[in-house]
Amino acid sequence: MASGHTVLMRLVASAYSIAQKAGAIVRRVIAEGDLGIVEKTCPTDLQTKADRLAQMSICSSLARKFPKLTIIGEEVRLVRDIVFSLIPVYHMDL
Repeated sequence: MASGHTVLMRLVASAYSIAQKAGAIVRRVIAEGDLGIVEKTCPTDLQTKADRLAQMSICSSLARKFPKLTIIGEEVRLVRDIVFSLIPVYHMDL
């Protein structure tokens, strides 16, 4: 059971740092002013550039650290559909 706790602790710690990075991406998109809003499925189902980039960053980071993890997200259907090189790298000032 100790091994399970270790994986869980790594996952939680990673999730925290990954969320910090995604937050920085969202703040950067908002600061740039171009939200890149598109319709997903209908006029009331909108998605912003921040939504897309944050989801890609979260999924790619989790997939790299935990390759066996099943990741389900709202903005991108499958992790294999992510083009990792298109994800901008934003540096956070903490």
